[in-house]
Amino acid sequence: MRAVTQFKQGSMIIEMTTKEAATFIHSNPGTKDELVRNLDPDATFKERSYPLIVPFTPVSYNPTDVESTRQLESENGWNNGTILSTRWVKPAEKRSSSQKVAHLMITFTEPQTANLAIRDGITIDHLLLWPKKNRHEPLRCAKCQHFGHIARECIAHGDTCANCGNNHRTSDCLTKDKFFCTACNTDDHASWSCDCPSFIQKCEDTDKRYPDNTLPYFPTDEEWTHATTPSKPPPYKKMPPTTFPNNELHQQRLDDYSTRNEGNRDNSDRAPTRRAAPTRGTRLPSRGFAPS
Repeated sequence: MRAVTQFKQGSMIIEMTTKEAATFIHSNPGTKDELVRNLDPDATFKERSYPLIVPFTPVSYNPTDVESTRQLESENGWNNGTILSTRWVKPAEKRSSSQKVAHLMITFTEPQTANLAIRDGITIDHLLLWPKKNRHEPLRCAKCQHFGHIARECIAHGDTCANCGNNHRTSDCLTKDKFFCTACNTDDHASWSCDCPSFIQKCEDTDKRYPDNTLPYFPTDEEWTHATTPSKPPPYKKMPPTTFPNNELHQQRLDDYSTRNEGNRDNSDRAPTRRAAPTRGTRLPSRGFAPS
């Protein structure tokens, strides 16, 4: 054992000297239980998980059904028990009545299967979907709408609406055309907006604190999992309109043009007159004959 890190909430991280030692503890339940008992009789061992977000999943899928989870593993060729849990990102009771798809979170027990799902896609009810790694994002309090903590740790005396900024719960808001951002102190957008400048700045700070946010895969021994996400491109700028030099061109009708130029025509422009046909019995010179 190399080090033990203790957190405020009471949890701890145990760092082993070698990878083989960590693998040995993971693969031997008896050794794992004995280690936990020596640390604290009430402690539990929490396995590391690898969550993915699957956008546009049909709402007909039931994430709380164990049989549906086992069917999902079988449909994608994964081992039984590969999926640790599945749940909807947004509670089902908050959907609209006409909603057909939603975002699903699938948590895997091993990074290899999660990486293959990101690279090759996931099949749910014969529909191919493309998941992405669940990135670390800044915390925003659902009570006071400020960043850095959650509602149960908030010391504010009352609720602040994420839509209009008034002193009531967001779920009780009846305002549809008024927005206010508590973090920015402006009425340009709501506190939940993804275009909020404060939220964007917090995301950039979070990416610096969690460098794996720039990795689309969970890093393993395989080299292709170390690929990085391209940097954000600059915003699109509309090109200025193209200007052409003015050559004093004027539009005119064809009948005006023919009338104006009719007097300027010379005889060379006129159609040739047809020669009168010779009378019957008149002999014409043959080719090569020069009359005297």
